[in-house]
Amino acid sequence: MENTWEWNNMGNQISCNDFGDLFIKINVANVPQDYKFEGYDVISTHQVSVAKAILGGKDNFSTLYGMVSSKIPSGVAPGQRFEIKGYGLPIPNSNGKKGKHIFKMKYIMPKSLNMKEKSIWTEFKKLSSQ
Repeated sequence: MENTWEWNNMGNQISCNDFGDLFIKINVANVPQDYKFEGYDVISTHQVSVAKAILGGKDNFSTLYGMVSSKIPSGVAPGQRFEIKGYGLPIPNSNGKKGKHIFKMKYIMPKSLNMKEKSIWTEFKKLSSQ
């Protein structure tokens, strides 16, 4: 994965008071395909069950630094962003601070339901339409 940062007027001196732009290109190895970077923040997709999205609860999240357990609030919508501070990229000259890891929530839909699950979802559907 490749990222480019640009700093205006931080490059080589062109004339007396004029400086060029500084571009830094970084290649990051061994990063999952769905990881994107915005500044010092990491963005990826996190799959969550429909039940956990509705009810909330603890879940394990994969970050650049390994697995992290965090609580998902109830009522998480598909595509909603969930942030864990301090698990992004290191911020230069900040005494060890790091950006955020931002997760876009994606529902895991069951491929099939057993009789009990179907009964529960049918009851939920009835209650939801009232």
